[in-house]
Amino acid sequence: MEMTFILLAVIVILAYGVGTATGFGSSLIALTLGANLFSLDFLVPVIIPVNLAATTYIAVRHFSGIDWRIFLKRIVPLAMIGQPIGMLVFHVADMEGLKWAYGLFVLCLSIFEMRNTLRVSDGQLPKVSPWSGAWLIAGGFVQGLWVSGGPLVAYWAARNIRDKGIFRSTLSALWFLLNSILLVTYIISGSINAHTARVSAWLFIPLVASFFLGERLHNKLPEKSFRILVYAVLIFAGASIIVRSL
Repeated sequence: MEMTFILLAVIVILAYGVGTATGFGSSLIALTLGANLFSLDFLVPVIIPVNLAATTYIAVRHFSGIDWRIFLKRIVPLAMIGQPIGMLVFHVADMEGLKWAYGLFVLCLSIFEMRNTLRVSDGQLPKVSPWSGAWLIAGGFVQGLWVSGGPLVAYWAARNIRDKGIFRSTLSALWFLLNSILLVTYIISGSINAHTARVSAWLFIPLVASFFLGERLHNKLPEKSFRILVYAVLIFAGASIIVRSL
């Protein structure tokens, strides 16, 4: 077995360990680190089935933790407004040059919120502005445009969902829905083929190991420490978007 695939397995354990603990960020971490080993044209079709398996695990195992009222009445409708617009813009306009600006925005916003989280007492949440739903629309838009809308949705959730278990389960339900759409799209386009499917199937082995790591991390983290981890992942996400867009 080639060393690059062994390193990819290690990346999957790390990325999906964090994703299992927080409910988001796994694919962004995996793609950012994995891009040093493989081209994104190959890596993205490989990661999509792995990502779907991971989100399915969390959504099914922690099904009772999903806040269906927030999920069905707020997150899905607003995210679905933005996603088709982003997909349309992707096909008609060249927005790749602005990707660094999005990464910088996520980075600065996350640092600001990390600072606020460190200053407030346990159990407190920042005040939510009346236009907070715009984060979900923007998250759907960026997801359709660059497949990187997770940071904005996670930012909204961090300010609106107090319990870390509900946060993780509810976001995982959203990623299950979006990843299912992506899987069908990539299969139809031929991007997911027999070769990428074999690599994805092999990565399911380290993926199982990541579940044990992520569950232990999630259970041991206090609520405030959990939110600090969330913003730390967002800071990494913003920085990685900037680096990949240069």
